[in-house]
Amino acid sequence: MTNRKSFYFFFSLLLFVSPFITFYNSNFYEIIFYVNDFLFLFITCLILFVSFFFLIKQKYFIILNILYFSIFKYSFISHALEKLGFVNFFLSLTTLLFLFFFLVFFIKNKNFFKFFFTFLILSTVFLTSNVIIKTLRINFEKYEANKNDFIDLKFKNKRNIYYIMVDEMLSLENFDKIEKININKIKENYESLDAKVVNNISSTASETILNYLNILNLRETNKIDQSINHYYFLVKYLFNNTKKSQLLTIFEKNEYEIFFIGNQWLNCNNLNPKNCLKFETDKKKFFNLYLFKNFLYLTPLKDFTLFIRQAFKNNNILLISEKNAFYDNDAISKLIKNFSDLSEKNFSFLRII
Repeated sequence: MTNRKSFYFFFSLLLFVSPFITFYNSNFYEIIFYVNDFLFLFITCLILFVSFFFLIKQKYFIILNILYFSIFKYSFISHALEKLGFVNFFLSLTTLLFLFFFLVFFIKNKNFFKFFFTFLILSTVFLTSNVIIKTLRINFEKYEANKNDFIDLKFKNKRNIYYIMVDEMLSLENFDKIEKININKIKENYESLDAKVVNNISSTASETILNYLNILNLRETNKIDQSINHYYFLVKYLFNNTKKSQLLTIFEKNEYEIFFIGNQWLNCNNLNPKNCLKFETDKKKFFNLYLFKNFLYLTPLKDFTLFIRQAFKNNNILLISEKNAFYDNDAISKLIKNFSDLSEKNFSFLRII
């Protein structure tokens, strides 16, 4: 390649890399569990990028690359307008198109090109360094619970235990305020199954993810000075390192087998596969649609699909990976289907969405 062509290749490469590094930085605490899938997506797209660079004329390639860059700025544009009080799909889309035509028109201006080129370099360096700093700062030790009175607990009757966490469920006492439900009858049914009913349960956690930490470490976890995404990462870490969790340590000391039932967000293959109840949607896929879906949600795809749904009043128009979402998140069906594979002493943790 000539020096001029090499320069434009580097400029185009910065445009190409920008959405990926932005996506990685924004979703760091999730993607770190999907690094191989992320690299597969990036390398596949990089091969396509290099191929198009040599197949398409330079002028048209740069225009296409600017279009690609602008499309993946949609999420940023949409959130910025939302903060200003403008929640409108067409306004966000119009702003995106304005950004595209603005860049195409002014990219020919040498001064603007130098400014934009410098901006791309600085932003890429900043976001990359931010990812590196986040990686180096990961320290779980200070979040681990201290040993408590429960850690040496011995079970007298070693029965199967099923911990079912129902997302956004009211306490039984509050059901009566909404529906005329005989709460005492429900409690009697539970007790007839030899279950223990604890009255007046409440949660002070401001986020579902903090409930996970409360359960796993048997203590109340309050928001510290970290992004809430950090807690998602910490929960995955505790699931994958059972000896770091107070609750899971108790079960292991009592010779219980621990089983996890995954969903779209928390796939069993990203935890400890040997402790994962297998289901057809839990199988390791050649390509991770969950990761790909979230990457494409930087574009107008999600809002466009929702707009089409509303326009045609058709909820059967599905987003990427929604087709299997119900089965992927159906923990009860997974448990029933795999019930015969469970040992006589097992602890099964299910989250119902």
